[in-house]
Amino acid sequence: MRIFEPVQIARTELRNRIVLPPMVTNWARKDEFPSDKNVRFYKRVAKGGVGAIITEAMNVVPSVRIAARQMGIYNGKFVDGLKRITAAVKPYQARIFSQLVHGGPRSAVGDCVSPSGVPIKETKPRILERDEIFDIIHRFVEAAKIAERSGFDGVELHAAHFYLLSAFLSPFTNRREDEFGGSAHKNSRIVREIIRRIKNEVGPDFPVTCRINAFESVDRGIGLQFAAHLSRDLEAGGADAIHASAYVIHIPSSTRGGPAVPMGGPPTNRDPQGCFVKYAENVKGAVSVPVIAVGKIYDPIFAEEVLKERKADLVALGRQLLADPDWATKVRQGRACEINWCVYCSACSARLREGNDVVCVRNSDLGK
Repeated sequence: MRIFEPVQIARTELRNRIVLPPMVTNWARKDEFPSDKNVRFYKRVAKGGVGAIITEAMNVVPSVRIAARQMGIYNGKFVDGLKRITAAVKPYQARIFSQLVHGGPRSAVGDCVSPSGVPIKETKPRILERDEIFDIIHRFVEAAKIAERSGFDGVELHAAHFYLLSAFLSPFTNRREDEFGGSAHKNSRIVREIIRRIKNEVGPDFPVTCRINAFESVDRGIGLQFAAHLSRDLEAGGADAIHASAYVIHIPSSTRGGPAVPMGGPPTNRDPQGCFVKYAENVKGAVSVPVIAVGKIYDPIFAEEVLKERKADLVALGRQLLADPDWATKVRQGRACEINWCVYCSACSARLREGNDVVCVRNSDLGK
């Protein structure tokens, strides 16, 4: 099966093409160190046979978080705690990437900032000054250096879902007219600059992937052509893989001119399987680096078809791996009939919206 063929991201080889994508858990300790639950979860998924793990987003700026409890990676003090995660994963031959994020206009805690002040939630964000942008670039680079010291195989820049880097990429939220906005190339400059500096300081072979919105269902949002331009620019800027997500936001007529209310998020049981794959396929046609498809992928036959038809190079399973971390092993051993299927009830995401720990109604052992 193609899904079990090795694949390379930069010079780092993954044993197969199955990826655990980043998912908020709210399991981190209050001091932003990883908890025992974080360590156990990533160890359990690695043991289950995936090729790569991308951790939940870690904040690169003190006191700016996207969740009530989130791991930090902005200070060297976190190295020993993060090493607990990488050391737990390594014996199982899975590669592990740290996802780096600045909450920007969607910050749950801390400074709410954005390229142009376009609101994504009830709080109107403050517009970043030029010198602040360069400081944020520096903070992402420092976080990548901490990730490398902590034993991670690479980093992913969270440039999707209207967090800060995503807000720069999207024409919906980026109305700037300086070197950081006004075209696909200028919008991507902040991300390209982060990649360039990481490569210069950590090393050219240290993998840096980018998770982007490959489509946004909103006026002035990222469409297919814009996503293709962005992806080519990111590849030219040094990105080693593109993780093609998507986001849908709805602006109620009663709030036109006011806050944009996020209505996007993970697919539900009403959405078709692979509902974002077409956006990954569009990106795949624009770049030569590996493309990761995500979005309600759970059936191994479907996942295999995505890879065989060259719509993507890797598949990310998300909530299916919350329900059954042994998915990969069961498929490889011909035991797919034993998979504990995710029913896409959204209980996990509902818990997170309430500020609680993630749970799975199909897997009572999650985090244990």
